[in-house]
Amino acid sequence: MNRYTCIFISVLLALSCGAPPGGNDGGLDGGIDAGVKYTLMPGFNARPAGWPAGKAMIGAALYDGVVYAADDTAIHALALTEMEWKPVTLALETDEKFTSLQRLDQTIVATVAGTSTGSLYLKPSQGDFAKSTTAPTGKLWAVVKKNSDFLLASTGGIYAASDLAGTWTRRSTTNSGNPLGAKVTRFVAGAGQLRMFITGDKAQSFGGLYQSDDNGITWSPSLVVHGIVNAIGADGTAVLVDTTVDAAMRSDNYGNTFKAMDVGAEASGFVFSGGHAWAATPGGLRTTADLGASWSNDSQANVPTSPIRGMFVSGSLLVIDTEAGPYLSTVQ
Repeated sequence: MNRYTCIFISVLLALSCGAPPGGNDGGLDGGIDAGVKYTLMPGFNARPAGWPAGKAMIGAALYDGVVYAADDTAIHALALTEMEWKPVTLALETDEKFTSLQRLDQTIVATVAGTSTGSLYLKPSQGDFAKSTTAPTGKLWAVVKKNSDFLLASTGGIYAASDLAGTWTRRSTTNSGNPLGAKVTRFVAGAGQLRMFITGDKAQSFGGLYQSDDNGITWSPSLVVHGIVNAIGADGTAVLVDTTVDAAMRSDNYGNTFKAMDVGAEASGFVFSGGHAWAATPGGLRTTADLGASWSNDSQANVPTSPIRGMFVSGSLLVIDTEAGPYLSTVQ
């Protein structure tokens, strides 16, 4: 089957079957809906209707046949059988902003940061978004899953929990290399990834690459990647990164060493899916099938040509955020 086959008509597993072990989506959606028929056409599908003009997407996730995506002030929902985004009712405090949104196992997870506090919002299957009563109260930036633990990045450090709705305990120490006193813009723990990465906000003079080899207990600056990080992605042994000093670089050994990489333009994001990777650039979408050794323009039908601001993958759904609005595509 061609990896760009996008007419996706499938009878998904019933809720009682659940997702495959380890939270792998195993397809377009997470094994929840039975008998849902999707209407995405081959190539990219423009879906700008209802998306707030000018708002950049900070995260997206597919669940129960619905795409959930957030800008900094609101969450929006788009059923794959429809054409228009609809707002999700969820009121933040005056000074709060969404900082991330993703799907982890059977839950949509959104983090929020305010002037001095933050919140964690969870949406389980068949439920609504609700504020966690057990999460830390500091500014919250992102959540990842590593092995059986969920890890939460906040200005108070890295917190760990075995259940998103359970008790969170601080994991990180206050060693001199700890970058968690400022805003975290990316928290990366790819599938099978031994090393975790954090990057920060260049507006706060905290934009370098930091790494942890002990599940977030201690952090240190990368000794092989320099400059402010524009984009980073990781999956298995592969790490792709673009910085203001070293430009684009790739690693095939978990980030222990890096080689120069020619994406063709400055990258603002990398995602992996099905043995391929994509790079978001001002000139469009670039793709690689050899972990960054060579890159080419994505050749899917109706590929977006507007500058790409963000890129997210959930299961087999690729969500592209452009200045002209969101696009959706399936990848195999």
